[in-house]
Amino acid sequence: MKRGESVAPKELKPATERNGPSISARVTPTMAPTIPTALQAALANAPAAGQGVHSWLLSVANSFRNAHLPETQAVLHLRASMARPPKPPNEVEVAVAKAYRGAVGRAHERPRVARNRHPARAARMHERRRTGG
Repeated sequence: MKRGESVAPKELKPATERNGPSISARVTPTMAPTIPTALQAALANAPAAGQGVHSWLLSVANSFRNAHLPETQAVLHLRASMARPPKPPNEVEVAVAKAYRGAVGRAHERPRVARNRHPARAARMHERRRTGG
């Protein structure tokens, strides 16, 4: 090729022919996190409107968190399983956010308080135990 000559551009192929199928086409269902059987059963047994949908939402959202599944997956599955439209419209997102925020304030997560709040008394008890008297 001589200086100053133009080069005809190569014929470009579509991206799918150059790089293979798009990433979404390469993702298989086995690559997505699997849902435990118990969680699938809970999703299948969604209550009817007026039969405890809100408490069911929070319960199943907690199960998604305990199964270490992403929040987005929890929202998608809960919305698809509900027998009624969410009331308010962000009901599912609020329940999932609450579940993934953690169980703040529950008894099993509160900091332990020392049994004996009187240090002088605790010291005397410790001394008695140590000396055997």
